[in-house]
Amino acid sequence: MACRFALQQENSSQMRKGELPLNELPHLIADATQVVLLLAASDIVLLRLTTPPLSATKLKAALPALVEDHLLCEPAECIIAAGDVSDGMRTIAVTDRPWLTRLVASLYQMGARRVAAVPFQSCLPREPGTTSATVEMHDTGKQLSLAADEHAGISLHLPSDADVQDDLRTLRTIEPNEQIALYVAADQIMHYQQAADDRMTVAEEQWAHWAAHAWQNCIDLTSALGAAVRPAIDWKHWRWPLAMAAAIALVNVAGLQIDWWSMRSEEKDLRAMMLQTFKSAYPQEVAIVDPAAQMQQKIAIARNRVGQLANDDFLALSAALGEAWAAAAQTRKLPPDVPGIASLEYRDRSLLIKWKAPSPIAIGELQTALATRNLSLSQTSDAWQLREMK
Repeated sequence: MACRFALQQENSSQMRKGELPLNELPHLIADATQVVLLLAASDIVLLRLTTPPLSATKLKAALPALVEDHLLCEPAECIIAAGDVSDGMRTIAVTDRPWLTRLVASLYQMGARRVAAVPFQSCLPREPGTTSATVEMHDTGKQLSLAADEHAGISLHLPSDADVQDDLRTLRTIEPNEQIALYVAADQIMHYQQAADDRMTVAEEQWAHWAAHAWQNCIDLTSALGAAVRPAIDWKHWRWPLAMAAAIALVNVAGLQIDWWSMRSEEKDLRAMMLQTFKSAYPQEVAIVDPAAQMQQKIAIARNRVGQLANDDFLALSAALGEAWAAAAQTRKLPPDVPGIASLEYRDRSLLIKWKAPSPIAIGELQTALATRNLSLSQTSDAWQLREMK
């Protein structure tokens, strides 16, 4: 069967229109960003119902029970999709599940990237106080579709031998007193205009009308199909990007391995050099675990033996603290009876100072003076900690 179609560029009003069998459209379908199906109004049931305030997931599960009384078939055989809430009610669209599943699956097999399906009656132009209608010719007859507003619409099949008077008589039977805007094919406009009454306007059907309202439609019936109809990822299109990514990853891994081996070799050479230096300086030392740390320890012991203090010794830390405190107290002209130090504790090469009362000199005033001696002063939970900067 022939399928009417229109191809519209993004952000453009120009369209390529035509009519071809569906199996002759794969090249257009594969190139399109999105395929939007305008489902015939006769294949869709639109219901206007009040729904409880539920989340999207719970509403989807509750829809079959909500529409069951309005259907002649089992809800499990139908695709049910709900629109947004308007005036406290929702528009719910219902159609045949196997039919729509096969249709959408065939489009994906033709290369469609994304498929949406919307009711055709919701795509009719809408004007306040006017019912929109269209008459389309098909191989099996005519289809009369009309919509009073965006939430409701119906469709009827008319015999192919029905004349214009029969079409308009049927239309007036459904809408006897309303203002009607009727859209028909260009070659039929004159016939319908001659038979139309004064409350009916006849215009040429426009794909621009259907497309504009299709993009704005809030009911997409394919959303109820889930991912079952979507094809698996075609990895053939990704083989070259994946191969390129694998090659880049391999080159990076190889480069990292080469750098690691180079740095490991440098580490071995440097450790051998430090070990040789340590053995030449202390030939009687047998247990050598960390040459650098043991060398620093030996140097510190040697300094202590000749009376030279290290920066992190108890005497050096306490003397530096005393000098900094005295300079700050003289600058602020503190009286001699200010609260003093409660205790000094030397632990892990650092000095912990606890006060009898809150210190009258802020810790920030001493940090600058101690930093010139390569010492850092910090606040712990209940004391000050003075240690050498690393």
